[in-house]
Amino acid sequence: MSRAEMTESRVAAVLRRYEPSDTTLKLFREAVRDMDDPRMAAAVQKPAAFVILLAREGDPADAVEFLARWLPPRQRIWWGCLVLWYLYRHEPPAAVEATLAALVRWVEEPTDENRRAVRAAGDVLGSAHPAGALALAAFWSGGSMSAPHLPEVLPPPDLSPQAMTSTIRLAVHSQPLDRSQALYQYFVRLGLDVAAEPMHWDLAALRSE
Repeated sequence: MSRAEMTESRVAAVLRRYEPSDTTLKLFREAVRDMDDPRMAAAVQKPAAFVILLAREGDPADAVEFLARWLPPRQRIWWGCLVLWYLYRHEPPAAVEATLAALVRWVEEPTDENRRAVRAAGDVLGSAHPAGALALAAFWSGGSMSAPHLPEVLPPPDLSPQAMTSTIRLAVHSQPLDRSQALYQYFVRLGLDVAAEPMHWDLAALRSE
């Protein structure tokens, strides 16, 4: 791949959407340098392969940052729903259950009414809670940030991915410290599954598994 082709790769296009860590950029440059290795060539060209490289040889938190920018809005929020379900599936607090239900409704039907309902549910928990942060990620995924009767104010493009990254970080930090790396790796795998599989939006189906 020439330098011009590399700069137009799907991975490079995602990296241009935010300010990646030094480790992320270093691994991408190494992959470009070592493209005779098929795994490295795939990591330059295919976002999923680059996520795997980041999780394996870099920092899985960097893989989360990349995934949050790569996944489209509905898939991004569904990924977050799966993370919340993993954390709270046994005994979800009422406010978490209400927020998760609102999030799933928005994923299934991403209307402005449902988006604002997600924000209202998440505000009960606040942005320092994983479910509250995910509610913001959904609210900022499109549509106006201002009240319906006020002039439209669109969110900056990276605001929703930033909130998604915060969701994962808060989820990891809510658990014992010795589980952090394993949880990051597991949540990255969940994100890759969302990217790879046809969407099934119904969380009730997970409860029956």
